[in-house]
Order: sequence, then C-alpha cells, then structure tokens
Amino acid sequence: MTPAQVFDDRNRLMWLRRAAAPFPTTCYGETPKDRPLWPSDVLATMYRVLGIDPTLEFPDHAGRPIPVLPDGEAIRELV
Repeated sequence: MTPAQVFDDRNRLMWLRRAAAPFPTTCYGETPKDRPLWPSDVLATMYRVLGIDPTLEFPDHAGRPIPVLPDGEAIRELV
C-alpha cells in the first residue's frame, strides 16, 4: 500500500457531499419534518463511504449470523 492510498483511506469521509440544510426541522428545530434519522443511518453512511458492506454478516460462536449493522440506511443526501 502506498502512502497516497493510506492517506486516501483515512480521509475518505471528507468526500461526503455537503448539502445546504438537507434536513428541515420544525420552527424550533426540535423534530424533523420529513424523515427522522437514527445513529444507525449515520453508521450506514460511514460504512458506505468507507466501502464496507452494511449487510455483511459474521457467525457468532454458535454459528448464528450476526449482521454488521442490523438496521439503518445510508443518508442519500450525503453520499
């Protein structure tokens, strides 16, 4: 791996699209108007940008599949 590739991997999240007020809220900013976002959505966005498949599953000690991210969807305004 070259130093440029390492630098690119560490700074890949900097390439998220910037959106001007992509998530409108009520007049007091307390609740979203359109769709609520959850921490799992933020994780799904980060995984997508980093090239990690959020639907990937790993077996636990008993052989049962455990998902990397049980729920969540990438925030389309940022990717």
